[in-house]
Order: sequence, then structure tokens, then C-alpha cells
Amino acid sequence: MDLQVVIRDNQLSQELKDKMWEVYQPYYSYTKEYFMDRVAKNNYYSFYMNGDQVVGFTGLRINEFNINGENYFTIYFGQTVIKSEYRGSSLIQKTGIKLSIKFFHKLVSCKSFFWADALTFRSYQKIKKTLEQYYPSFREEMPEEVKQLRNYIGQTHYPETFCAKTGTVIKTENVVTDTSAKIDEKHLADPDIAFFAQTNKNHAEGHGLITMGPINTTNLIRIAVKIVKRSVCSLTKSAKIRTLFPENPQAA
Repeated sequence: MDLQVVIRDNQLSQELKDKMWEVYQPYYSYTKEYFMDRVAKNNYYSFYMNGDQVVGFTGLRINEFNINGENYFTIYFGQTVIKSEYRGSSLIQKTGIKLSIKFFHKLVSCKSFFWADALTFRSYQKIKKTLEQYYPSFREEMPEEVKQLRNYIGQTHYPETFCAKTGTVIKTENVVTDTSAKIDEKHLADPDIAFFAQTNKNHAEGHGLITMGPINTTNLIRIAVKIVKRSVCSLTKSAKIRTLFPENPQAA
């Protein structure tokens, strides 16, 4: 399966937005009108393509601003959906690498961060599995500079619903319909999930946890290594399948 990651700006045709809605609708309870309103708030998109078929996408908000004399460059990942049969292909990680290459000039001139509003433990775990350094985390206390940046982002993007004390975004309803994102008692044995549940105490009501990671050498190496490992595993698996089921049985 040769999936492609395509980064493009938010000049989207209505036909493409309708295809996006078809992919998104089974996993969330948004109305189509609200979905389209959210599409308009993102200035870039990462599309996940199987040939000419859209099998997923991520909304991106890419911004640059100044806080206390420091220049910051931030990349928001949100509105992400990937059809279940196409998950596990490092699409989010590939998006991160492509964006880092595309905006390399910004990364070297600003303090740069990825961030997301994690509505579920699965979103939080995706960040944890992708990045070596991320906040908040039970492994490391959040630096004051990162906390200030988080609060700035929260107050800028969610002025009416952001809580600086908890770093969470209050939602009026839980819009996630994917039952695999529900936290059961068995999940709490995982310290990362337990931390997410404790930090975002109202996750069951749909509240989000602003989660951030610096775009630095440590995190980019982690992303690249993960992509390579997954590619090697995929090639090895394909080779085993071809050995067991050769295209030309007489050659076996």
C-alpha cells in the first residue's frame, strides 16, 4: 500500500471538501455545517492519498508570533481523521517531516513547536509515540517558557473556553463517536493514559488537552527513526507474504 502525504494550502474545491466530509463523518458527531466552519479555520491541510482517493487528512494552523521579544513558529495538528484500514502507516510522522522541510527557514529562525488539542487518550498517545519531548507529561515538568507559550496559544485560539490552570479546552459536547477512544479501567494501567485522564479530568465530556512538542533535533530524529522502522517492517511483511503466496505458484 503506497500511501502519499500531500501538503497544500486551504484553497480547496467544494468537491474536495465534500470528499473530506465523507471520510470524517463516521468518526465524529459534528454537523456538516460545523465541519465546514472548522475547515475554514485551518490555513493548510495534509492529505493522505491512496492513488486519487482521499483516505484521511489533518488540518493545520501554521502561525508565527512574538512573545516577550522571542519569535515563535507553531504548527497545529487537528481535525485529523484516517480511515481505520489505513492507520499505522506513519502518516502523521511523515506529515511532520514534510512540514519541517517545507518550513525549514522558519525552524532555524524561531523557537518552533508542534501542538494539538488532544480530545482523547489516543490523540495524546499518538503525540507521545511520535515525539521524544512533549508536554504535559508525567516524565518531565513543563518548563515555564513552554507553559507561557501554551497559555498564549490557548488564549489566542480558544479565548472563551481555555483554562490556563489545567491547560484544557472546554467543549460543549463530546463529538468523538469512535468507541475505541473511550478510556476503560484496563487502559489506566498505562501511565501515560492515566496521566492524560488525571490531567484532563473532563475528557469524557469531550474536553481537550493542549499538548506540545518542540520541533528540535531530538524530536525530528525520533520521527525519522519511527518512519524507517515502520517501512522496514512493512517491507519484511510483504516479502513474507510473497514467499507464502507467490504470484507464480509454479516458481515456488
